[in-house]
This record gives sequence, C-alpha cells and structure tokens, in this order.
Amino acid sequence: MDTMNADAAADRPATAIADARDTARTFQAVASDEVDAAHRRVVDADEALQAPHETRFRSRAAAYVCTAQDPEGNLWAFGTYRGPSPE
Repeated sequence: MDTMNADAAADRPATAIADARDTARTFQAVASDEVDAAHRRVVDADEALQAPHETRFRSRAAAYVCTAQDPEGNLWAFGTYRGPSPE
C-alpha cells in the first residue's frame, strides 16, 4: 500500500476497511481428471453453481468442467483443461 492510500485508510474506521476487503473475491481454476468427484463434494456442501459439462475455450481446446462458489464467495472451476499442448 503506498503512503497516500495508507494515510487514507488510517482516516477510515476499521469496519470500512474490513468491508472493502470482504468484497474482494477470487477465481481459482483447478486442473483435475476427477471433475465428477469434485462436483459431488461441492453439491454435498451446497456450493455448486454449474454441473459438469463439456466446453471449448477460445483456443478451441475441449474440457470437462464444473463451477462452485465457496462460503466466502470465491469462485472455483474444476476441469480437465491443463493449458495448451507444447509444440
């Protein structure tokens, strides 16, 4: 944090800083051959957003993926895509 932002943060109540931090969410992609097992676990935890399905990326590479959201609001994608093949 630069000095100007640190000074501005010092003038705000701690709850305002915590609230701003609480709105930050992340997206995590996990490469796995066990997409169905991952989906069953997130369904059991009531966190599934999207059932496993086949999809294609911009590169036209195919993958089998599902998406979940954890209790903190972070998004997780579990899929078989492991990036472009080395040429």
